[in-house]
Amino acid sequence: MSDVRQTICIDFDNVIHSYGGWDSGQGPGHITGTVIPGAKEAIAELRRDYKIIVLSARASSPAGARGIARWLKEHGIEVDHITAIKLPAIVYVDDRALRFEGDWADVLQWIREYTCVDDRALRSEGDWSRLLERERKHKTHREPR
Repeated sequence: MSDVRQTICIDFDNVIHSYGGWDSGQGPGHITGTVIPGAKEAIAELRRDYKIIVLSARASSPAGARGIARWLKEHGIEVDHITAIKLPAIVYVDDRALRFEGDWADVLQWIREYTCVDDRALRSEGDWSRLLERERKHKTHREPR
C-alpha cells in the first residue's frame, strides 16, 4: 500500500540540528552538535499525519546523506526520507527561507536588510512549539480524510 500522507520538508542544519559549521577538513558527513529544543518531539508528532523529508545541502553527497541519517538515528529522530532535492511538499521548514507574498520590492528590501545571526539568537524552545500549535489549530478546521 502506498503512503498517501502529504509531505513536509524540513531543513537539517539550524532547524533540527544545532549547526556550528562544518568541521575543518571533515566534510559534510561529520556532524556534531545537538538537537534543536523541541525538534524531536515536533517531528514525531508531525510524522503521525505527514511524511517528513529532511531537505539539506549536506545530502548532496553520499557522505553527507549518510552523516545525516547516522546523526538522526543516534538522536532517536525518525524521518521518511533524506534528500538534497526540493521535492513537492505542503510546507518547507527552513531557517533561511523568505515567504514570497507576491511583492518583489518586499523581497529586495528584506534581502538588503538581512544579516545572518548566530543560531543561539535564532532559536528558542518556542520555535517548534509554535509550529505544532499552528498545526493543531489547522487540523480543527480541516476536512477529515
